[in-house]
Amino acid sequence: LDPASQFLFAFTWGPGQLTWTRLPQDTLVWEEEAYSSFERLKRELRSAPALGLPDYRIPFNLFIHEQMGVASGVLTQPFRDQERPVAYYSLQLDNTAKGAVSCLRAIAAAAVLLEKAQETVLVERLLTAIHLPAAIAVVHCKAHTKGRDSVSKETDVPTKAAQMAALRIPNNESEFQSPPTTSRPRSHRNLQICPRG
Repeated sequence: LDPASQFLFAFTWGPGQLTWTRLPQDTLVWEEEAYSSFERLKRELRSAPALGLPDYRIPFNLFIHEQMGVASGVLTQPFRDQERPVAYYSLQLDNTAKGAVSCLRAIAAAAVLLEKAQETVLVERLLTAIHLPAAIAVVHCKAHTKGRDSVSKETDVPTKAAQMAALRIPNNESEFQSPPTTSRPRSHRNLQICPRG
């Protein structure tokens, strides 16, 4: 091997974290099992691409998951009775979002990944559904809005904004303004966003 390429490294998954491992520098020995696995991998990658090209005539779906401050998602399109991946996303949430409760972290993850997905989607109306993590449910949760003091009322505003965003209720105001606090649609009267459990 060329001396410039002697220090080749790879990621390996240890018990607690990703670590760098120096790859062996001696001659590579291909056993029959390794060779057949490599050939199978090449065949699968040629037969069905890992990522499909976006078809702008078909609507997009964005599946989102947040765990330990990392927002991950996959942008898909329907293809032969299943979802075909078009793009994968993984972003670190900012420190403010990391410190929030899980339901607001999921909303922050949705906001960050939606902004990232717009580069691929190009037209906002083509994104038909945002699928939030399973830890999020739209349920009645009095804990966020229990009191009538100023702190509870201030907590109620972002919760209602998150609810409106999650339910995709059209709002005549700007997308980033808080929703009106006077009245809500009858079907969504007691809905709030909070973690299941």
